[in-house]
Amino acid sequence: MKKRSDLFKINLIYFILLCAFVLVRIVFALNLFNLSGTVSDIVGSILIQIGIMFGLTFVLYLLFFKKKPKDVFKDYKFTKINFKAVLISIAIGIITYFLTLCVASIFNFFLGLFGYQASSGSSAGVGTWGDFLVSIVLVAILPGFCEEFVHRGLLVKGFSELGVKKTIIYSGLLFGLMHLNISQFFYATLIGCLLVVLVMASGSIIPAMIVHFMNNLINVYLSYAEDLNLPLRKTVNSLGGLLTGYGVLSILLLIVLIAVALFGLVFLIKALFKETYGRRFEKVKSDIDAKKNIYLHQNKDGVLVVNKENEKSYECRNDANGSVRVFGYGCECDVYSDGTSIYAFGKKLLDIKDIRIPGEHNVQNYMTAI
Repeated sequence: MKKRSDLFKINLIYFILLCAFVLVRIVFALNLFNLSGTVSDIVGSILIQIGIMFGLTFVLYLLFFKKKPKDVFKDYKFTKINFKAVLISIAIGIITYFLTLCVASIFNFFLGLFGYQASSGSSAGVGTWGDFLVSIVLVAILPGFCEEFVHRGLLVKGFSELGVKKTIIYSGLLFGLMHLNISQFFYATLIGCLLVVLVMASGSIIPAMIVHFMNNLINVYLSYAEDLNLPLRKTVNSLGGLLTGYGVLSILLLIVLIAVALFGLVFLIKALFKETYGRRFEKVKSDIDAKKNIYLHQNKDGVLVVNKENEKSYECRNDANGSVRVFGYGCECDVYSDGTSIYAFGKKLLDIKDIRIPGEHNVQNYMTAI
């Protein structure tokens, strides 16, 4: 029941966010505040990203789940990654952009067969360096953090109880739908699914934020490349023409490029896993080996204390040279908790509420010491 209740809360939070998001979009589309175009775009973006995607999500999660602020970031997997993992994430972001370009070209080609013409994006402002820097903040930095905070933080946390596949699909679909644009929906959904995979592969939301940032940054860069005479503008424009200007031949080329890009993504995701989860596993294994080295050299008078709720810890009892004491949450343990009190060898010792420092970890520390 608690899992269903938590999922309902997550869905309710997201529903509130969407209502607020759509309301703000309508208000600024109608220009009810009589702001100039540029000012309206800036204020609207800041309100949506910082005010709704981050601020409202943060506050509602605190209220609904009665969490401390630092616990929100822990729940959303704000786990540090090393510099190599950052570089890998940047490379994934670059590949993701060009993969997106290919997928969007194919999708728009088929939309065109039904008479739909996707609008060509243009940069906000008049192409000055100031506009360029503002666009980087509004289009790349803020969405890279705030939208990931919602879709790879809130939603992945909530949907994780449904299983890996459903978490990937649901989070990706909602991310695609949030764009409110049919030509963006398909590739945004695919990107959303990929970003969930990155969170699961790394155990951290940081790579997803970097990839999202890089994808949007390249888009901003290319939007201003012509006006500001930036490098690579002609190369990318030529590639875009090649991918869209030759009908069926372009489609075949797109398929080949997508296959190559997917191969590169798989390779980089494996490398990311190795640099994140792989290194953490090596550290845990090293810690376990160090602890094993202690009790393996005990004599028959030594005592080994193991946690029945931890599989690795509980397995260690088979290698003990001395006696073994077991703690956990069943009365078959030497020291155990029933959720309200701690018992030792069948005798009640203390109530959990009397432990000065709250938290399950400290309950286990008490049982270990006993």
